[in-house]
Amino acid sequence: MWPYTLSMLPGAPTADIRVRKAANLAVDHAGLTKLLGGMMIESKGPVYPGHPWFGSPSFDIKYDPEAAKKLLAEAGYSATKKPKIKIAISTSGSGQMLPLPMNEYVQENLNAVGFDTQFEVMEWNTLVTFSFQAVTGDASQKAGTNGINGN
Repeated sequence: MWPYTLSMLPGAPTADIRVRKAANLAVDHAGLTKLLGGMMIESKGPVYPGHPWFGSPSFDIKYDPEAAKKLLAEAGYSATKKPKIKIAISTSGSGQMLPLPMNEYVQENLNAVGFDTQFEVMEWNTLVTFSFQAVTGDASQKAGTNGINGN
């Protein structure tokens, strides 16, 4: 599993469910599968469909950039007012296959639908330590991040 954990703090763009849904719809999972030479399972959530914990989600995670753009517009964003997200990422670690190319691919997908996505790149052990700090704490504020990618 290769999750992005986004801030739910008041004022964070990703506190709005429409923005989170837009992000999910912006990512071309089939393109990621191709980037990784077929060595991944396209996600539909934290567990795969058919798993006893999958449930009956009302939101279908799929690639739909037009729906993503519409959700961002509904959330009050436009070409001149983009949701700015800065994600803490790592260059390696925890069995990640191609973390920089994968993150850059996701960044391109997000920015193509109207996000302003940036990264705070750090070494794996630093990211792990960073991930255990409170999101309201000094460290997350200094890095200016409102999300983290890592497992």
